Amino acid sequence: MYRARTNVEIRSVEQEVGVWAVYDPLEIDGGAEGTQDSIHDTSFLDDLDLGGKILLSRDPRMWPLGLRILAPREIDVAQSLKIAGVKITDAPNGTYKSVRYKLGVAEGIAEIGYGRSLPAEINGDYTNAICLSKTNYTGWAPGALKKMVENRMLPLMFHGNPAMVSANSPITDRRGKKSSPIGYLRGVQGFFGLGLMNIPSVLSDRYCIVGKVETECVRPPWWKNEVKSSDINELKEIPQRAND
Repeated sequence: MYRARTNVEIRSVEQEVGVWAVYDPLEIDGGAEGTQDSIHDTSFLDDLDLGGKILLSRDPRMWPLGLRILAPREIDVAQSLKIAGVKITDAPNGTYKSVRYKLGVAEGIAEIGYGRSLPAEINGDYTNAICLSKTNYTGWAPGALKKMVENRMLPLMFHGNPAMVSANSPITDRRGKKSSPIGYLRGVQGFFGLGLMNIPSVLSDRYCIVGKVETECVRPPWWKNEVKSSDINELKEIPQRAND
């Protein structure tokens, strides 16, 4: 049990403040490598001023995720961007979630879970979520990253009907050589999913089974340069699909 030395009040403002994402789909589908040396120059967005009530910032996790915007719900953020000269289109429901899944980025309790994963297992060490110069976090030491992280969140692609799988299902070895699961499904969006996978098992065979659906573990394009260790680089990069 850890207790703050001062009184802290935390309250939800989700009914008052909305969150938006502004991104370029070509940054994902074009194979952007997660750095600012992007094939599409969007640096002008850094100097964009939409007024004092609208807060915007680069998504610190990786370059292809674009901008994050916080604004009161009564403000039409899309219209504000258009007035500022930014050409945007409204993405269909689920599009941004598909983008995150293709990039291997999990969000929220439903996908990450509460107390179920170490920060490095959800790729926090690759997405600026962990300060490696910090001595210790509560209950966890960054020095543990010197060892190979055996479980990581990976993008999945279903080679079957995704309606037949559900979140939190165990993922098994398709050859039946392992009696225990090699991972757990954390989310489903169309033909793509997120899974917390055992890396040694995935490297021996990137194909696995969720329920009765054959599934493939894939490597998102931004991991080309960002991942320095050799644990993941053998995985196949995610292919393009016409229908997500």
